[in-house]
Amino acid sequence: PVVAQASCLRCHTSAETAPEFLRTNAMFNGGGGFGYVEGKPAGLVSVSVPLPSVGTALAQGLSGRAWAAAALAMAALVWLLVLLTRRPSGGAVRRR
Repeated sequence: PVVAQASCLRCHTSAETAPEFLRTNAMFNGGGGFGYVEGKPAGLVSVSVPLPSVGTALAQGLSGRAWAAAALAMAALVWLLVLLTRRPSGGAVRRR
């Protein structure tokens, strides 16, 4: 949170005592926020970081060797899955 300090109150106590630029400037949406009380929360800071798409992150983050290692790991995984799902060949069936 942003806590109001004594220096904030010079402009943000009330619209009547605020400087004209704060009351009329479109940058402040026609008002700079009034009714602040010293020591009380006056706002908050919010940070937003845009994340790239997965494809962009992978393309920018992996080097040639890393791509080769990832491809080798995927090939090994596919080979392992094939081995695990294959039916064992028992050879010829004996009859009595």
